[in-house]
Amino acid sequence: MTQGKDEFYKFLTELGGSISKHQLGEIKHSLYGHVDKASIIKIQGSYQLIKELVQKKLVNKNKLEFLKKLIQSTTNNDKLLRIIESFKDQKQPTQDFTKSLIQQKLAGLNVIKDRQQVTYKEYESMLQKHLIQYQALLDERHNTLTNITNMQQDICEIKNKKSFAQNKYQQILQQCKNKENEITKEKKIIQQNQEKEKELITLMKEIEEKLQVRGSSRLSTFERTLAKEQLQTTQENLHELSIEKLNLKHSVKEVKAEYKILIERNHSKLHQLRMLDQTISSSYNTLFLHFQQIDKANNIILEKKIKIKKCRLGLSAINEELEVTKKEIENVKNGGTVEHNNENQYLLLQEKIKKDSKVLNYELLGSDTYVLGCKGSSNIHLQFLQPTSIAIDSHGNILINDTGNKRLILINLAGEVLDIILLDVLVANDITFDKDDRIIVIGDNVIRIYKKDILIKQFLPQYIPNKCRLPLLYSLDYNKSTNEMYILDRENLSVQVFGNNGEFNHCKQLSEHLTLPNKIHVLNETEFLISDEFDHTVKHFHFFSPNVHTNKTYGSYGISLYEFVQPFGITHDMNENIIIADRNNHRIKISDNMGNVITSTGHFGADGNCLNRPCDVAVTSNGFLVISDTDNNRIMIYF
Repeated sequence: MTQGKDEFYKFLTELGGSISKHQLGEIKHSLYGHVDKASIIKIQGSYQLIKELVQKKLVNKNKLEFLKKLIQSTTNNDKLLRIIESFKDQKQPTQDFTKSLIQQKLAGLNVIKDRQQVTYKEYESMLQKHLIQYQALLDERHNTLTNITNMQQDICEIKNKKSFAQNKYQQILQQCKNKENEITKEKKIIQQNQEKEKELITLMKEIEEKLQVRGSSRLSTFERTLAKEQLQTTQENLHELSIEKLNLKHSVKEVKAEYKILIERNHSKLHQLRMLDQTISSSYNTLFLHFQQIDKANNIILEKKIKIKKCRLGLSAINEELEVTKKEIENVKNGGTVEHNNENQYLLLQEKIKKDSKVLNYELLGSDTYVLGCKGSSNIHLQFLQPTSIAIDSHGNILINDTGNKRLILINLAGEVLDIILLDVLVANDITFDKDDRIIVIGDNVIRIYKKDILIKQFLPQYIPNKCRLPLLYSLDYNKSTNEMYILDRENLSVQVFGNNGEFNHCKQLSEHLTLPNKIHVLNETEFLISDEFDHTVKHFHFFSPNVHTNKTYGSYGISLYEFVQPFGITHDMNENIIIADRNNHRIKISDNMGNVITSTGHFGADGNCLNRPCDVAVTSNGFLVISDTDNNRIMIYF
């Protein structure tokens, strides 16, 4: 491209030098009607003429016919025409080659366009399917909620019936007690009558014996008459007692019959109460199952919402890509080209990747950088809002915690988006990869493990009430030597260590060494680093079971080479050099493993090698330095 421009400028220079003053006047005269009069008057020389023609876009390397007509209108124009023809002959092979390249590019772009259109239709179909399933789930949830409402009403009615039955049961129970008291009272009367009857019988016997006495002891006629009258009265009383006794026995019999009926009714009501209790219990069990269905339906609906959002994001992204492709096709058809953003740096980056170097030349750090992304919403893939932590997988792909847009984005070094994980309500504080390239994400008090964009495990940190505060998980790293997660608890100033599948192993208290820790980075099996925002240092720890010992402390507050202002992200390269994001000094600092500073790069700003409060730093397998330039809303690659 540059060579073609140089040849064109040489041609214009040669042509301008060959135009005589007389020919200049003739050409200026021919220009009336094509260029405004004021501009023509200002033209004083042939080079000014050429410059004016180029600026007015009347002449370019692909448009020489107008210039040729102007030259033909002058006298003694053979030399000028030969210069034009010579340039056209020289340019012809290049034009043929360019035409061939354009045709190839158009063919490639049309293939991309067709593929994008197919993908767009697939997304549309998928979206429609998810929307139908989503509506079906909403209907199902509505039906279940209706069932729950109906069941709750039924339970209320059954409870009312139970309450009524309980009142009836209590009434019958009271009636039974009353009848029992009545039977007891009548039995007592019968017993009293029996005793009275015995007394009367005894009296009758005594009177009869007196009446049968003979001799001197015989009663007088008067006494005998009185005795007979007393005997008759006693017999009458005895007869009355017999009748009363029979009546009482009959009454007791009737009361017992009523009591038996009441007992049967009582048993019936008791059975009814038991049945109502069983019905209520069964209804509550069914209600619980319905609530479980609602909970499950809510989770599925949430998943569907996420899938629908992904489909819409995909549609939006494909639509934008289609528009870009269409514009590029139009541009190529019109003879132009669409330049890749950062194209020269991108080509240099690809060249470095092919060389497969493992360590950067830190003396030249910052001379070659490649920028990925800019500020924007989650509707566009490579637009970020406060990207914080980053992580590198085993293939050299970059995982970005796009905090403001509540998502994780996996991209390759070329900036191609490989995967997106939407985090719904979770605000991710840090991210990393395990040995199997599973993604580990921590929020304030939860740990999640993803396989690609699928959540496969979620668990909580270790918390013992009354012995420690509620954990605040702030940073994590994965120890690939021991297959363990090291999670920094900022609230309790400790490191909780979990196994590969989330099982809690142990916890190490570091309150003697830390005040306000930011990031943790594992160096090897027994060593790790932690940056501390409060005292502006990075601390080097040795982990010897059962204790943790601090080995070294790097830095203090300040802006000199050996000082920090709120250090944040930490990593190390293959040579065990330690790389630190000196956040509020807007720079990246590289030291050897003894703490001696090798170099520092970056300063405040938004251009070139500028940084604005970088949060994290990571090293790829190629040795490239990846920086989360947080307040510039971009990712910087130093290569």
